Amino acid sequence: MLLLTAWLLWVHSTPTASAQTETRPHVRAKQVARLVRDYRKAEKHMQTCETIAARAIRKGLPFVEALVPLADEQCWRLLKQYPGQFGKRIAAADRIERAYVLEGSQQLQAQRKRLLQQAQIANRLRDAASLPRLHVLIRKRAKPGKESIPPDWPFTSYLELIEQELVGTWIDAQGRGYLTSVEREVLVLANQQRDEHGLPPLELDYDLCLASREHSRDMHRRHYFSHTSKVANRRTIGHRARRFGTSAVAENIGSCVSAAQAVSLWMASTGHKRNILDPQLHRVGIGHVGRKYTMMFGR
Repeated sequence: MLLLTAWLLWVHSTPTASAQTETRPHVRAKQVARLVRDYRKAEKHMQTCETIAARAIRKGLPFVEALVPLADEQCWRLLKQYPGQFGKRIAAADRIERAYVLEGSQQLQAQRKRLLQQAQIANRLRDAASLPRLHVLIRKRAKPGKESIPPDWPFTSYLELIEQELVGTWIDAQGRGYLTSVEREVLVLANQQRDEHGLPPLELDYDLCLASREHSRDMHRRHYFSHTSKVANRRTIGHRARRFGTSAVAENIGSCVSAAQAVSLWMASTGHKRNILDPQLHRVGIGHVGRKYTMMFGR
């Protein structure tokens, strides 16, 4: 009898399995809230954020899902600030090229590094939560014109595109008489070839430069390489030239890492070489954006 009474008392005093499981969500919610609070406090310290994100991934999906919106918003906030910071450095660069703008400012390099680290954290959390990577969020929030970004692009490539477009916008703002150092180098190298063949130098047509630069930018932004533009009113060489009030009868395009490589490849190609050395062609426009080079020729 005493044993039965003791057993009954033990049964009634011990929490059931269902009662124990009811306490778990409450405890987990507190843990999630604590993790979110820690992440908010550490927002300016990338290494600490990485550690907290790794902890969330180890703990499981509820912890990851709680951090994803924070990491996304932090990345988006940094991304909105970056173009203004990059734009301020363009005029101070030794050469108006993306790489030289970055090289000229340690502060800008540090800001870029922080942005890339934050994007990496956000993508790790998104991967753990089986969510689309950060570029999908960017595509949804981006201004019109960014819809051509490939879905598998890494964040670094997207950032380079932003930087290149900022450089292009600055160049366009200088007016029709402006030529970048890379574009001028193409002109010098092409005219050296003409001089070696006893031909007069090509003369710059600044309107053709605008048309050439526009085509290079289109190829760079829309990720194609062709003499036929993907834009309706820029399909042909003639269309592109007329948009800027001039004319053209031939065109060279290249996807290269330098002006020297572009001219070297053109001179090794029969058709491109013919354009550069054609004695009937006297005007030229040159446009460079990213790795895309365009030369448009007129009589």
